[in-house]
Amino acid sequence: MSKKNLVAIFFGLLIGTASPAQTANGADAIATLAARITELERQAQRLREQAEQALAAAQSARDALLLIQQQTALAALPTAAADAADAIPAAVPAAAPTGANGNAFNPAISVVLNGTYAHHSLPPERYQRAGFPLVGEGGPLSQGLSLGESEIALSANVDDKFYGQVTLAVGSADGVDEIGIEESFIDALGLPGGISLRAGRFF
Repeated sequence: MSKKNLVAIFFGLLIGTASPAQTANGADAIATLAARITELERQAQRLREQAEQALAAAQSARDALLLIQQQTALAALPTAAADAADAIPAAVPAAAPTGANGNAFNPAISVVLNGTYAHHSLPPERYQRAGFPLVGEGGPLSQGLSLGESEIALSANVDDKFYGQVTLAVGSADGVDEIGIEESFIDALGLPGGISLRAGRFF
């Protein structure tokens, strides 16, 4: 039962027990309230329709926005692929071999130690062997520690065009330590046609 019917029944009961003047006034009040209720219901219906229209418009706008985003993403795919291809660096041609890795130190240093330790019950100077003359390095090793035949190598890139290496030989002869240059050379890098050029003392 609607509010309008309840109001009508309520005021009908009042009219049935009221005087004629009161009855006329009550009828006017009922008519006014009924008109007011009708107007309120009409406004409520209009608000519901406006809300439905607003929801439909919002949904349409959302669908249009999603469509625009999808189209923009699809249009950006070729450009992104081209940018990624441009970002890939070109292959760098391999440089000529340098013969050593000069990245660890500058210059790179390598040491080959071939030291010895000797202990004799008799002094080496008094060592003799019947029938065999002892000359040069034919005798026993020197007493104690000795560097023997050791090497120290230094290598580095002089610049982007040259690489150099020096190898020093350290040895002991007759109890005397000596040092000398075993190798010393320069390599030319990056010559056309893969040509390599080395100058200096080398084996």
